[in-house]
Amino acid sequence: MRVYAQDSNWLDHLLMAICAILAVYAAAIGINKAAIGMFFAAGVAGCTLVSFGLGRLLAGTRLFRLDGPLYLVAAIVVVFRAVPLNSLLPDDGYPTTLILAGVLSWMLLLGSLVAWRDTTQVFQMVPCIALFGLVGAWNTYETAQYLFFVFLVCAATLFARSHLRAMLRQAEVAEGPVQAVGVKFLQTGEPEPDQRDVDTERLANLRTGPWRWMAGPEWALVSATGVVLFSLVGAPVIQSSVSAVSGQIRVNVPLPRPPTSTAAANFAASDSTLRVGAGPRGQTEGRPVLKARLDRQRYLRSSTFYRFSGSSWSNDFGRELFTNAQPILDGEYASLKNQRTLEFDVEYLVGRHDRAYVPGMPVRVPGDRRMRPFPISVDGMVSNSLAEAPPFRIGGIVLVPTPEATPVRAIEPDYLAGKMTDDSTVRPRVREFARQAIQGASNDFERAMAIKVAIESQVRYNLDAPAIPTDLDAVEAFLFETREGYCDLFASAMAMCARAVGIPARTAIGFWPNDALRDSQGYMTVKDSDYHMWCEIYFEGVGWLPFDPTEGAPAVEGSGRGAVKGSSTPWFEREWVRQAIDILLVAMAVAIVLLAVKGLFTKKPAKAAPERTVVGRLYARFGRTLEKLTGKPRRLNETPREYIDRIGDQLPDHDRAAALTERFEVALYAPETPTSQDLKDLGGAVDEFRKTKPVPK
Repeated sequence: MRVYAQDSNWLDHLLMAICAILAVYAAAIGINKAAIGMFFAAGVAGCTLVSFGLGRLLAGTRLFRLDGPLYLVAAIVVVFRAVPLNSLLPDDGYPTTLILAGVLSWMLLLGSLVAWRDTTQVFQMVPCIALFGLVGAWNTYETAQYLFFVFLVCAATLFARSHLRAMLRQAEVAEGPVQAVGVKFLQTGEPEPDQRDVDTERLANLRTGPWRWMAGPEWALVSATGVVLFSLVGAPVIQSSVSAVSGQIRVNVPLPRPPTSTAAANFAASDSTLRVGAGPRGQTEGRPVLKARLDRQRYLRSSTFYRFSGSSWSNDFGRELFTNAQPILDGEYASLKNQRTLEFDVEYLVGRHDRAYVPGMPVRVPGDRRMRPFPISVDGMVSNSLAEAPPFRIGGIVLVPTPEATPVRAIEPDYLAGKMTDDSTVRPRVREFARQAIQGASNDFERAMAIKVAIESQVRYNLDAPAIPTDLDAVEAFLFETREGYCDLFASAMAMCARAVGIPARTAIGFWPNDALRDSQGYMTVKDSDYHMWCEIYFEGVGWLPFDPTEGAPAVEGSGRGAVKGSSTPWFEREWVRQAIDILLVAMAVAIVLLAVKGLFTKKPAKAAPERTVVGRLYARFGRTLEKLTGKPRRLNETPREYIDRIGDQLPDHDRAAALTERFEVALYAPETPTSQDLKDLGGAVDEFRKTKPVPK
């Protein structure tokens, strides 16, 4: 192995990049996410190229030795920002249960950017080995063992080269300086020796002296070979032993999804039971889910619920909702005198949806390609019969109240058979609260509005409100104990208070588009943070009307309707801070790339060597002459005096060589620094001695 530089070069960067690329690619392919593997592979390659340029530019400066602290900072950032970084990856990133693989991959990518020296480059192998360990645990990628073998070869080569350079530096510290080449000799005469010749001689001296074993790569290569043999022979034995202990433990690796699906969340409404007051339901990121073309902002209903147990809502209809629904719907359409038709169009972008979202009472909802009607239930739900994943479009016609409609009397449609009037679970305090709220109201619409206002003034909206224990009545605890919560508690309180005073009511889930802005095609963007629950009441001749106390209730700062959960508490997580950080990171990335490009094409001028360095180089020249005359090189553990004493009897002119050695000892170790004239004289003496002929054998 030939190593000519004291610092890593392009080959070391290439070996490091290969190791990292193999690890990140194997981890991603192991869970069927090729896009993530390509993302990290390209990122590692690009960052390594930038790192090589920066290393050349910063070599010899104080910044060059900051690669270790910078690597530590990058690792800390990756660990504490694992979730946001994971969201930046294609194909929805790593699953939450396997996010450690994403953390290690980001460490390798960012670490490649600051791996300028041997120690940092070798440390890159740690997350690589950890990633291969995860791939082995998943046991889903058969080719991983071959990639691991290639990784071991590259890692062993990188380690051996790094180790050799470290031993060279250690030998110089222990045995005396080995002089560098880079400046002209002060005296004229023979041309300056090539750097490779000097380093080759230095390496040869290391291998013949007491450092001969530690300085060579042999032990590192032997160790790597041992690891390879152990992995091929011993790993199956260990695996079989561990499997006997682990039993039926399995790692659930997600199956590949269709390429058209970028599902970010599950908005399926097929479950007939919905618990309320269960606490925060995870982070929402404000990610677009739908695009809706409507005349204005409207509630997009997907499912409805009728029976309340005190802690959850359920729908007892099941498949009966869609059985023989059309005759019932035709009769209801005829009874709605204050309704008008409205065309709507909803484009589904991401997520899983088994219901269509409709802004009113559906009349006809055909699919965008099949153009056959979707099943409509008696209470206005539409089943999504499309089997494919988003993106797709569902549009149709619905009935909505006219602007001049005057709702007065709340009724329950005959087909609901008392499902909207069950008030058996209403607690006494809730019933009294509702009765107090409707004082002075003259009809059902005014009573419902009075209850809505009373709830809005009683509680606050808070996305981070704690869960309500299941042994408590959620509505009672919400109104009188916690006095803060999220949309499902507001909707439940509205429905149960309405029932407490004889007004039939139900709850509904779907979306409310908080942002009324439209794109060039007239579509509003509906985000995951717009997922919502509200109360609905049926008025004679008018139809279903939404009652949503969340719209007028005060909100905890940053927890207004449509707010992104978790983004409103600390200032450093607010949107303007994120945007500022993004701008700063982009600026830093551009600056780093420009500096790296400059480093690739900039040749740093050689620095003038100190006088002692020139003396050392002259002595190296003198030593080569002594070796040529005697055939015995100087050992690293020998002083110049010990060397001349050992070979003196084989020199043709021992006295002159001894005198010249004494002059070198003075020039190297005397308190006074040699002058330029001293160096010229010493160089001339060396040139004169080089003319000495060897002793004939």
